[in-house]
Amino acid sequence: MTDRVAWIVGAGGLLGAAVRKRCDHQPGLVVVADDALPWDDPPGFAAAVQAVANRVVEAAQRRATSICVFWCAGSGTTASHPAQFDAEERSLEIVMSALGAAMARAGRRRHDDVLFYASSAGGVYGGAEHPPFTERTSPHPISPYGRSKLRSERIVADAAHRGGYSLAVGRISNLYGPGQRLDKPQGLVSQLALAQATGSPASVYVPLDTLRDYIHVDDCARKVVDFALRVADQDPNSSSEATKILATGRAATIGELLGLIHRLTKQRVRVVLGASPHSRLQAVDLRLRSVVMPELDEVETIPLPVGVAETISDVRWRLVSGEQSIRLGG
Repeated sequence: MTDRVAWIVGAGGLLGAAVRKRCDHQPGLVVVADDALPWDDPPGFAAAVQAVANRVVEAAQRRATSICVFWCAGSGTTASHPAQFDAEERSLEIVMSALGAAMARAGRRRHDDVLFYASSAGGVYGGAEHPPFTERTSPHPISPYGRSKLRSERIVADAAHRGGYSLAVGRISNLYGPGQRLDKPQGLVSQLALAQATGSPASVYVPLDTLRDYIHVDDCARKVVDFALRVADQDPNSSSEATKILATGRAATIGELLGLIHRLTKQRVRVVLGASPHSRLQAVDLRLRSVVMPELDEVETIPLPVGVAETISDVRWRLVSGEQSIRLGG
């Protein structure tokens, strides 16, 4: 079999760009589509998605090989308006429909075709009890964001069942690293690095002992690709669907992050502790541990101090270079 063909949906985002880079260095995998899509133009989006899906399936048919689709899109957070989640779910349904239609026209139904869907561990397990949470923990979302992620997991599961391809759902912990958008209040590590670099205060709406599992985007991208390929290569007689937590298995408090940045930069981060209606949607303890395909986690990962230092350098470089417009303050 020739190299598998890959389609990365959301290749312009933090995770998508890292998955794109990982695919470029992955033997046996060639990216044939990572197009920027017109997300804010529903009619144009549907037409563009169908054209890309057709191109991906045609490339796979021509090469007599399998397909890997990586869904790395989505910009919603716990603080987003529910309407944004509705729009993201509609976009997901459009992509699944387009992929299914392209496969049906080609008479294609292959177990070794695989879709990876990037879900959220924090959203899915937000209301669960007795951490650390594993894949055996029953999902218990407490926010519109978490409930949307569960609905999206069902959307892709239904599409995979109809299309006869495999599905890899990755429930990702707190993603961080160079390249995260700085003009939106998301990504705590990047926001703290931005506050430290500018002297502007960082607003924190949860207790400083809030525990999160921070995974560097490059480590997460490796897990994404390895997990998807492992699911695609499973015995056809076994389950064609798998869900795995993509995390480091090590958690840190916000206070520890602040202390780490202080040690790295010799400067304290100014923090404003505030109240927000979204605070009640955030669990204090979100320790995670994966028990699915644990061998995929037996690889050395980027230590948090190294990743945070790298993120601080990236934020400073973007401030100096003007690479991205950034709103400061508050």
